[in-house]
Amino acid sequence: MAFSYYINGDFVQLRSGPAGLDVTVDGEKVAPEDLPLPTRVVAISSTINDKFPFADTDEDDFYRYCGVRETSNATWTATLSRRTIENLLNISLRDHQDSIVELFRYLGISTNIEITFRAKNGKELEELINHPDSMMSAVNAYARENTRMQVQMFRSFSIEDAQRVCDGLSMAKFTPRKYLVDVDLRNINADYSDVYYAINVLRRIGAITDVDLNVQKYDSTESYGFAHSSSGEAQLLYTFSSLIRHAKDNSLIFIDEPEISLHPTWQIRYVGLLKRALVSFPGCHVIIATHSHFIISDLEQDTSSLHVFEKKDDQLCIRNVEYSTYAWSADHILYDVFDVRSIGNLAFENDLAEALNLIANSTDDHLRLENLKAKFERLIFNESDPLKKVIDSITEFVDANH
Repeated sequence: MAFSYYINGDFVQLRSGPAGLDVTVDGEKVAPEDLPLPTRVVAISSTINDKFPFADTDEDDFYRYCGVRETSNATWTATLSRRTIENLLNISLRDHQDSIVELFRYLGISTNIEITFRAKNGKELEELINHPDSMMSAVNAYARENTRMQVQMFRSFSIEDAQRVCDGLSMAKFTPRKYLVDVDLRNINADYSDVYYAINVLRRIGAITDVDLNVQKYDSTESYGFAHSSSGEAQLLYTFSSLIRHAKDNSLIFIDEPEISLHPTWQIRYVGLLKRALVSFPGCHVIIATHSHFIISDLEQDTSSLHVFEKKDDQLCIRNVEYSTYAWSADHILYDVFDVRSIGNLAFENDLAEALNLIANSTDDHLRLENLKAKFERLIFNESDPLKKVIDSITEFVDANH
């Protein structure tokens, strides 16, 4: 097995054989431990059955899993909401202001957001967030009574951590039914990580519940909860906040089927939004697995490449698409990339007419006919389809004149 890639201007080649792994950088052999790698690998998915390695902690600095799989049985919406809050409150606004502003502008959402939650017991919560000693006692009691994996974070909980919880909620406001924290994502001097830390600790020990993110459209005066967002809007906010939070310069980013739950309009805009989210992370390389012709239609040839993975005779084959699909129609992409012939597909009809004209005129351009034949052979026709006989005739002509 062998493969190669460019990183930081260096051409890296790897070959695995009986003697082990052979690595060269710009033609010079190097030890495998000196292999140039991305600064970080980020895996993004919004489906619960993705195949990415799963980790529920940030202990591994090289790999970040940004999906919705987790050890609890929380709902998809609840998990997405909680992790979006975690992302937004832990992003360095000073370093990534441009990316955040572009994301919210593109979604039409104000950068002034609210985090809300309810207290299980109002008096007990006030005692906890105003007295670090009480917070310390509550956390220790919870850790003694529970053995779940998530409790591990409390084993070394200190009085400094308790003070951090109290400080984190010092800006919380109490309304008749819930607590509220205002967050201004345009404020580059703000650090909201303590707010998230406090909310996370209190949620885990059961002191608060119903943690939610409230957002507001630019053209509206009414805010609404994350749970009331469209599935596409929620997915985009989660995906790109994950990206902005976890990406580094020169990262390798995998995105699995981003089109799921997205309206076609968002699918068409996805690549543009991705570029805006990565504006403060130079040198990143993104690999997207997709079945969406809308996403493919927004790929610019200068900054992207397109590869089709196909299974033939139980072997995985990779076909490189050498032409640009930018601004192509759905018919063209379905036919030329996905090998799908829809009814009235103009691209297929043009190719078929060209092949028949070449044959009728006894063409010498056999290479063009070979290419057309190869495209037709990737299509699936029913035996009763009259076009199958036409395609078979073209195949016979090409084979006879090869």
